[in-house]
Amino acid sequence: MIIQFYIYGFLKSGVKTWKYQQRIKGKKYSYRKTLGKYPTVGVNEALARAKALSHKIYGGIDPREELKSEALTIQLGVLIRKYYQ
Repeated sequence: MIIQFYIYGFLKSGVKTWKYQQRIKGKKYSYRKTLGKYPTVGVNEALARAKALSHKIYGGIDPREELKSEALTIQLGVLIRKYYQ
């Protein structure tokens, strides 16, 4: 399994960040995510985060859709609690 994971350039502020990029089957655009800033997030932690994302994608889970469904679940839970109070 090849994990597309790299340090993405230098920003004007001089900050270095770990980036992850993966093509999702059937999607027009590839999935990109910032894994963290370089000195704060070490190589091993960034690689672990990249592997976790890669396993989700290879398992057929689109991380973007997963975030949307989690946000909807949280919003629905709040509405239900307010209704029953």
